[in-house]
Amino acid sequence: MGFVRWMSAAVIVTTTIMAALIVGSSGYGLDDRIGAGVALATFGLAWFTVGIRSHTSRTAAFVFVTVLVIAVGTGVSFMPIMATLQALAYPLVWVVSERTRNAIISNVVLALSVGVGSVISMGLSASALLYSGTVTALSLIFSLALGLWITQISKLSDQRQDLVLELQSTRDELAAISRDAGVSSERERLAREIHDTIAQDLTGLVLVAQRAQRELDNNNTAAAAKQLELIEGSARAALAETRALVAASAPVVSPAKESLAL
Repeated sequence: MGFVRWMSAAVIVTTTIMAALIVGSSGYGLDDRIGAGVALATFGLAWFTVGIRSHTSRTAAFVFVTVLVIAVGTGVSFMPIMATLQALAYPLVWVVSERTRNAIISNVVLALSVGVGSVISMGLSASALLYSGTVTALSLIFSLALGLWITQISKLSDQRQDLVLELQSTRDELAAISRDAGVSSERERLAREIHDTIAQDLTGLVLVAQRAQRELDNNNTAAAAKQLELIEGSARAALAETRALVAASAPVVSPAKESLAL
C-alpha cells in the first residue's frame, strides 16, 4: 500500500538523522550513546518486521506500538535528544491503530513513556520536572489534535467516496431505465407502423383474394385476372413499405465504421 512505502521512507530518513545526532552529540558517555542507539535500532527493526504488517493484523499493530513506546521511552532515558523521535512516533501510532480510541490511548501511553524517560535522564529537580512535563504535555496535545483532525478528514473522504459510488450506481440504473424505456417506445412505434401500413395492406390483399375467388367460381376469368393484378400490386406495395420500415428501424452506421466495413 502507498502509506506503507511513505512510512518506511520516513522511518529510514528519521532513524538515519537520529543516528547522526546520537553519534555527533557531545556531553554524553559511550554507554548513553550505545543505549540510545540500541533503542533507535529497535524502533527501526520493529517497523520493518511487524509495523509494515500492522494494517492487516491487529496483533502486529499491538506488538509494534508496544515496542515503539518502550524503545522511544528507553532512548529518551539515555539521551533526551531522542525525544525528537516523537515527531514520527505519534503519526505511526495513528497510522497503525484501527480505531480512534486505540490511537488516543497509545498516544497517551507514548507521552507517559517519553515523560518517564525524560525524568530518568534529567533527574527529579523542579526545573527538570517542569521541562519534561511541559514538553510531554505539548507533544501529546498537538499529536491528539493533529491525529483527530486527520481522522476526521479521512472519514469525510470515505463518506465522499461512498457518495460518489452511490451516484455512479444511480446513474447506471437511470441509464438502464432510459434504455428500457427507449426499447419499449420503439416497440410501440413499430406496432403502430405495422398496424397503420402493413396490416391494412394485408387486409386489402385478403379482400381482393376473396373477390378473385368469387370471380373464378363464376367462371369470370377476365375479372379474376384483374383481381390478381390488384393482389400483385398490393403485395408489392406491402413489400416496399416493409422494407422502408426495416430500413428506418436499422441503427445508423457512422461513416468511419462504414468505411471499415467496406
